[in-house]
Amino acid sequence: MTNRLEDSYRRLLSAYPPEFRAQHGEELLGVLLSAAPDSQTRPGFRDAVDLLWNGVVLRSRRLFGAIPVKLLERVGLLSLAGGTALSALCLYRGELGARDVSDHGISVQWVHVYSTGSALYLLWLLLVALLVAGVVKNVRRATLALAVCTALLALASQVVPAGAVTEPPMFLIALFAGLATLSLGLPRTLAPRTRTLLGSGSLVSSLALVTLSANDSGGYWFYRVALRDVASSLVWLGVIALGVGGGLASVRRPGWILATAIASIPWVCFALLFVVRNGPHAEPAMLFLGVVTVVGLLVGDGRRASKVRTG
Repeated sequence: MTNRLEDSYRRLLSAYPPEFRAQHGEELLGVLLSAAPDSQTRPGFRDAVDLLWNGVVLRSRRLFGAIPVKLLERVGLLSLAGGTALSALCLYRGELGARDVSDHGISVQWVHVYSTGSALYLLWLLLVALLVAGVVKNVRRATLALAVCTALLALASQVVPAGAVTEPPMFLIALFAGLATLSLGLPRTLAPRTRTLLGSGSLVSSLALVTLSANDSGGYWFYRVALRDVASSLVWLGVIALGVGGGLASVRRPGWILATAIASIPWVCFALLFVVRNGPHAEPAMLFLGVVTVVGLLVGDGRRASKVRTG
């Protein structure tokens, strides 16, 4: 049984770079085997996820340089809060908003929703609420569940015959996929202060997105028309707000400005995907202002960091 468990751990350790395995592989393998019960024949789910994730991070560092853990946490925090705001918007406006009589949907007990995307929105909101409350402790399992649910939704939108069931547009699913992927950078557990930051950030961003998106129409109109306003205007305002917020936070805690720039990538891609698919609705002035703001803050932050290193 031990040989079988050892072989399984060695296969998982192959996710790590060769030089790491040469220096620390046997030591890490010994720790894993000593912590495993005698009756265990294969790695647990938590150990498997941790080994694969850490291996991917170490290999990424070889390609793109060292990835600070704090930076990954901040990007994950912003992405998880952003996905919460988007879920609240899609659920409140798209699924439960006023719909045309020609819009079909799905009846779930006393609620009539428009698309299968409501399952992802509800799961996202529920998991974030449980994380903030401290009921769910393992953040990586929660964010992995969100990524898997998004992948299943994308698969269903391609496999299920058109007209059989309503699916959210693929560019919207792609945005959720990007936010869920970046959220995987969060640590396994969240400190009380981080949970408070996640809760407050999710609440404020949700209220802002729902309030600024004033159109009450749901269903087909929301997904095909009303999201145009979100993609063409609100996204760029959000990118500017993230850039300014990151610049202010970096005065006391360096790294926030870079985290906000990385966390903006899925939103910018969402707006660009929408523009490509639905026509030139993005406002060039806002795009230019957002790019100038973020680039200017990044340059200033880089110069400040350079002075700290040389000083």
